[in-house]
Amino acid sequence: MLWLESAPGVGYASGGRCKYLHVSSTVPIPGDRRPPEAYPTPDANQPGFNQPICSFDKDAFPAAFRYSSPTFLLPVETYMLYTFLKDTAQFFRQHLIALIIITVGLGFLFEVLFVLLQGAFAEFPYAWPLMLLQWVGGVWASAAVVLYVRQSLNNQYLPPKDAITQALPWVLPLAGVQILTGFAVGLGLLLIVPGIYFGVRLALATFYLIDGREPIPDALRKAWTGSMGFGWIIFGGYALIYGVLLLVSQLLVGGLDLAAGYGPLNFIIALVFKPVGAFALIFGFRIYSEAVKQPAKP
Repeated sequence: MLWLESAPGVGYASGGRCKYLHVSSTVPIPGDRRPPEAYPTPDANQPGFNQPICSFDKDAFPAAFRYSSPTFLLPVETYMLYTFLKDTAQFFRQHLIALIIITVGLGFLFEVLFVLLQGAFAEFPYAWPLMLLQWVGGVWASAAVVLYVRQSLNNQYLPPKDAITQALPWVLPLAGVQILTGFAVGLGLLLIVPGIYFGVRLALATFYLIDGREPIPDALRKAWTGSMGFGWIIFGGYALIYGVLLLVSQLLVGGLDLAAGYGPLNFIIALVFKPVGAFALIFGFRIYSEAVKQPAKP
């Protein structure tokens, strides 16, 4: 299974701070139902046609931001974000059962362990051993999802149980990546903006580690360079995904009493939201698959 193609007539690539938009003929706008003949044909002599658009010089290339409608201007990053989210949603929908088996299956195992061990660690501050246990379960599930997506994009079916077992050796390396990323983000959050910046620049490290088979230092380094040109897309996509998750969770559980210990309702809610992590990972893999196509950056 391959990612969806971008809209007819549009191709884009990223190079450092520049975007390249190639307009070949007529390009429909997402949601616009007009027939193709209603779209104007771009003029190759206009400024910006098949020219690089740099992030600090976008106004110099107004034609390259006009996909078809004379009244509709769409930045390249917005269109790429729309395309990547659309690809993610389609993949998620097509592989929903397998992704649920992976995320909810592992989630169920670790939630049961949480319940069984809750009494034994009740005296620990913040029950940190239980928090650590749940985090390890999340790392394992993340590795399994990435392996499943990797094989699916290579047109090879990986059964969910095999994805889970094959992900086990990746738990420690991925945990190392997440710890180092979290450390960088945590230090940056002391000044807020740097923390967000570090998080965006290192967001692809998981995929360089597992799909690229890179050692931890190289995965972090390549994630830092590979995210160049995709920063706003990474930030916007994850902000949208987790923003919607936060809104839905507030609507669904905002009126429920979840403060009185860890009960059956907490257990069910924790499992219900497990697949959202898979959706976010698929989105990250979609960006990564585009990033690795770009020329190597110094």
